[in-house]
Amino acid sequence: MKKVKVNFENCHGINNMIYTFDIDKNNYIIYATNGTMKTSFYKTISDYVSNVESRDLFFPERISNRDLLDEKDNSLNAESIVLVGNQDYNFDNFKMTSLLINSKLKKSMTKYLMI
Repeated sequence: MKKVKVNFENCHGINNMIYTFDIDKNNYIIYATNGTMKTSFYKTISDYVSNVESRDLFFPERISNRDLLDEKDNSLNAESIVLVGNQDYNFDNFKMTSLLINSKLKKSMTKYLMI
């Protein structure tokens, strides 16, 4: 798989998100200030993995759409998705950060991590 296409509409507060992640050329980490839909993104993918329909809790009457596709427009296999959320993250396990950031960036972030 070289690309992951996401198309979310009315999912956990995400009105509309259409984006193609080029995972063949780039590594991604989602890091942003509070209130920028990181949790909504996580919950929507978690719904997909759990085979639960996503919805908008604030506007339940809105129709939700959630697609996760590869570069050939095939639905992603939910078993191939690994989610690591902040509730799963153990700051005592510094090795976990290797999943998320490269060693140079990890060294610069150590002052922010509780180790």
